[in-house]
Amino acid sequence: MAIELGKNNSGSLKSKIISTLYAVSMIIVTILIVASAFCDESINGIDYHIGFSGRAAVGLTQASGKIAKAIADKPTIKNAAIRKGTKIIKSGLFLSCTSLETAIMPDSVTTMEDEVFCGCRRLYAVTLSSQLTEVPDKTFFGCSKLVKVNIPDNAVSIGKNAFAGCRSLKNITIPGRVTIIESRAFAQCTALESIIIPENTVKIGAECFQHCENLKNAALPSQLKTIEHQTFANCKKLQTIVIPGQVSSIKQEAFKDCTSLASASIPDSVAAIEENAFSGCANLKTVSISKQTQVQASAFPPHTKITRR
Repeated sequence: MAIELGKNNSGSLKSKIISTLYAVSMIIVTILIVASAFCDESINGIDYHIGFSGRAAVGLTQASGKIAKAIADKPTIKNAAIRKGTKIIKSGLFLSCTSLETAIMPDSVTTMEDEVFCGCRRLYAVTLSSQLTEVPDKTFFGCSKLVKVNIPDNAVSIGKNAFAGCRSLKNITIPGRVTIIESRAFAQCTALESIIIPENTVKIGAECFQHCENLKNAALPSQLKTIEHQTFANCKKLQTIVIPGQVSSIKQEAFKDCTSLASASIPDSVAAIEENAFSGCANLKTVSISKQTQVQASAFPPHTKITRR
């Protein structure tokens, strides 16, 4: 009887072990399914992968505004790598994704729409596709931690507010093919220290470098025709400026409150200097301009001595 009882107990124990193992295995399967659902998602034909390390690989197959919200809702995304083969980055893809820190874009991308990284306030490093021909409007607007980004060599234009509010950006290289820099493109880049604008550039939009408070040097292109409204307003450390020989007009408040500006070379080509163009330039003691140049009464501070040549 003891032997019989032992056999029965052994069978019961085996049954319990099998049941326990089965339950554990089901828990593991459930965890894997949940993890898979979390890691790989598809929204309206747009799929992306979010790993537990906080990495995201994004692939676009069709347009959808929902992807931006979906990514923004994932607080663990810190590093994004867009999948190779992707050609178009839709508007607002990472809009206000406040956890995003780095992003890498493959060279397969030929088109990037507006506001892709707009409001990513922790984003500090981005690699853009070398095939892009523009940096669209508000691409990095409000990316206050951005310190490393490349403007592709193929770029011909930089859009409105493209880098506005990038307060940590100290240096940036504008490629030689860029012909147009739109309004406020670099406004409030308060850490920016110097900028060299390519010779091919024919337009620098209004307020382009407004409130770049640490900007000391700015080399302007020879083909520039107009210095627009508030282009360099409140660039408090800008010390000298050479106006190119083809500029015909300096608009209102173009250099307003450039308190360190001590020298301004104004060529004979300038036909008009509008009101408050140099107002608030406390260190601008003297300036020489052509006898033909029309100067508004308030164009310069009261203490600035204007000589005609």
